[in-house]
Amino acid sequence: MIVYTGNQLKEMGQLAGKGKITGDLYTELKQMHILLRTKRGKRKRKSRVATDTTAPIAPQEGNGQKDENEPQLNIHVLNCRSLNMEKAEIIVRELFDKDVDLFLFTETWFKTDQDDPVTGMLKQDGYNLISVARKDRPGGGVAIVHKTSLRFSVPPPQKYISFEYKEILLETVSECVRLCVLYRPPNGSVPQFLDEFTRYIDGHTTTSGKLVIAGDFNFHWGDNKDPTACRFMETVKSLGLDQWVTEPTHTYRDELKNTLDLVITRAADIEMINDLTVSPTPKEFSDHCLISFKLPIQKPITRKTRITVRDIKNINMEGFVADIEQSTLFTNTPTDLDDLIQSYNTTLLQILDKHAPATTKEVIVRPHTPWFSGVIRKAKKDRRKAERK
Repeated sequence: MIVYTGNQLKEMGQLAGKGKITGDLYTELKQMHILLRTKRGKRKRKSRVATDTTAPIAPQEGNGQKDENEPQLNIHVLNCRSLNMEKAEIIVRELFDKDVDLFLFTETWFKTDQDDPVTGMLKQDGYNLISVARKDRPGGGVAIVHKTSLRFSVPPPQKYISFEYKEILLETVSECVRLCVLYRPPNGSVPQFLDEFTRYIDGHTTTSGKLVIAGDFNFHWGDNKDPTACRFMETVKSLGLDQWVTEPTHTYRDELKNTLDLVITRAADIEMINDLTVSPTPKEFSDHCLISFKLPIQKPITRKTRITVRDIKNINMEGFVADIEQSTLFTNTPTDLDDLIQSYNTTLLQILDKHAPATTKEVIVRPHTPWFSGVIRKAKKDRRKAERK
C-alpha cells in the first residue's frame, strides 16, 4: 500500500486538473473530490451519435432558448358523457389522425378503475390511460389518455367532495407542468366547491411546475346575470388565475349556449396556452364541444429501435426452389450429421440472402398488446379502406 500525505494529494490533484495524471490514480482522486478546477475556459463537448440502438435518439444540445417552430404538446379536452366502445373507436382515430399527446375526459361514467374492453381499446399503439371512476353512484368520472412516451408522475390525490379530478406532473428538460382534468357535477354545492377549489389552488402555491386545469366546471362562464357564475369568476380572478375559453362549449336545445368547459392557468403564465380552438362534436357523441390547445413544452422523444427484416412475401419462389435444387445441399448431401447441419444452415442462408437480403430499419417501440390480434388488425384495416371510398 502506498500512503500519501494531505499536501501530496493536493499537489497531485492540481496536476490531474492539468492532465498530467491518468489511469486509476486519476479516477481515485476524482472520486475523493480533491481534483481542483483549472482556470481554463470550458471546452464545448462534441456531439456523438448514440450507438445504443434501443435508446431514444438524443437531441443535440441547444442554447437553452425555445424554438418557436419546435413541436408542442397537442392536448384535447372533452366531456364525452359516457365513454363506451363505439366512442372509444372514434377517439382512437382522433388520437392518430391529429397526433394527440394528451386527451382529457370528463363524465366517463366508468364504474371501476380496472381495465375493460373500452379502456383496452384506448390502450394501444403507444397510448395508455389513467382514470378516476365514480364508484358510489352513476355518472361522473375523469380520465387521461396519454402517449406512453410522455414522462410524468402522478401526485398523491387529495380528498374533495364537490369535484372529481386527476392530475399529472409533466416533466421535460426545461419545463415542469402540473396538468389537471376536473369535473364538477351541476347540482353540487357552490359554496363548498368554491371553498375546496380555493384550497386546491392554495395548496399548489409553493409546489413546482406551472398549472393547467381543464374540464367541465358547470358554470355559465361569462354570464354576468348568473349569480353563481359571477361568484366563480370572481374567485378565479382573486386566486390570480386566467380562463382561456371564450366561446360556448355546450349545446342546449340544439343551440350552442353556455361556456361550461374551461381551461384555467395562472395569470402570470401569459404564454401557456397556444392555438386554442372549440369544435362542435356530433350530437350523438356528446352535447359538449371539443377543446383543443397546445402547450409550449417540448414533445417527448419517440423511443425507437433498429430491427433486421427480410422481404419474404416478395420472394420469387420459382427461382428460390431452383437455387435450392442446384445447391450442394441437394446435389451432394453430406452423410455426417454435423456436416449436414452446417451445409443446411450455410446453403439456405446464402440462398435467402440472395432472394430476400436482410435490411435494417428504424421502428417506433410500441407497448405489448397481446389482445390486439390479427383479426382486430384486419378489421381496422378494412374499416379504414371503406372510409376512403
